[in-house]
Amino acid sequence: MRYGNVLLTIGILLAAALLVVALVVDARNGHSESRGADPTQTFYVAEVEAQLALWRDELAQLTAQVEIRGDEELEARIAALGEQLDLADEGLVQIRLDAEGVWQELRQEMDRLLADIGAGLIELRFRLESETGTSLWGRLATA
Repeated sequence: MRYGNVLLTIGILLAAALLVVALVVDARNGHSESRGADPTQTFYVAEVEAQLALWRDELAQLTAQVEIRGDEELEARIAALGEQLDLADEGLVQIRLDAEGVWQELRQEMDRLLADIGAGLIELRFRLESETGTSLWGRLATA
């Protein structure tokens, strides 16, 4: 099962890296457009919305595992991640409403927040897996 965990982790990291590359390429291409709706902005918002939805689902699954265990420290970490997701939602609203092209400044803050959320979820997932000796993802796949 450990081999499956490693492959899953590598897959997640590769998907995240590809998302970052796609966003960087789109950002570079988007700077040449000057009028109308910024397609880079639209793409970015859609990508972040999709990522946040996936993370909310993952956090809900991790929450169920932590509640069963009754670990207050992990419950506090989950609450903090939930607050970060809410903050990311608020940031997306600001980015969506920005029609003046200043959204790129907001994007930098959003990217830092997304990196923190992603790292927090990975840390939480690994901590749960290492303490239980089983893969949460393996259990979910067989459910």
